[in-house]
Amino acid sequence: KLNQKMITRTPGEKSDLAAVAVSDGWVVAWVDERSGDPDVYATKLNKYLQAAGPDQRITNAKGAATGLTLLQAGDGVLAAWADASGSTTGGVADIQVAKLSAKTAAALAAPVVLKKTAAHSFSPHLARTAKGAAIAWLEGGSEPTLMLAALDAEGHVASPPATVAIESGAPMAVALDCGSECHVAVVLDANGRGVVSGFSWTPGAKASVSPARLFGLSGHATQTVRPALLGSALLVGDESGTGGLLRSAEITWR
Repeated sequence: KLNQKMITRTPGEKSDLAAVAVSDGWVVAWVDERSGDPDVYATKLNKYLQAAGPDQRITNAKGAATGLTLLQAGDGVLAAWADASGSTTGGVADIQVAKLSAKTAAALAAPVVLKKTAAHSFSPHLARTAKGAAIAWLEGGSEPTLMLAALDAEGHVASPPATVAIESGAPMAVALDCGSECHVAVVLDANGRGVVSGFSWTPGAKASVSPARLFGLSGHATQTVRPALLGSALLVGDESGTGGLLRSAEITWR
């Protein structure tokens, strides 16, 4: 039997929900507008989905947070999101990362900006590696790129981010999965039609390859449903004449 549990009762819009399992329950985070500004909040739930502590405010700066993602890493949880705080251009964000306590969901240190760029940074995706974690995100603008960086267990950049040029369309969302090497799938909008491209990358190395086309979608590329990648299995949102749908694909990585 499934039971619903209300996590928060505060006013204001809630969005970008993310959750990750830890040893004694769950860390749940979301973007919350209770203060009038979209900030990141997190809380700890026990294994019965009961609140194990108060809501923890992770960000407290002017500017919207979007694209929240979580990853259990070492003795804590890494949270990453796109944050427009400190931007001199409206709507332009940089990627921030914070390490949260697996016991209380509180931030263990102030969020850090991975790389300040002139372009709008969005759609971060975290994945676990043998040495810590890796992150992928997208950069918009007239010359869009995909950025990749290795992180340590504290969420700090372990080596300079690698840059991959996107030449076959406008990037919309990215998925990342890592084992002995990392695999990346990126959803592109190519002249109004969705396309999925991909490539492999070794954490800490320069990305010297261009994304190869994997397959086309039936409709427009969408940011509504994030793509999910695990090994060779890829799930990606698509559109048909009757509405939205979820596609499953098996990828042979080379």
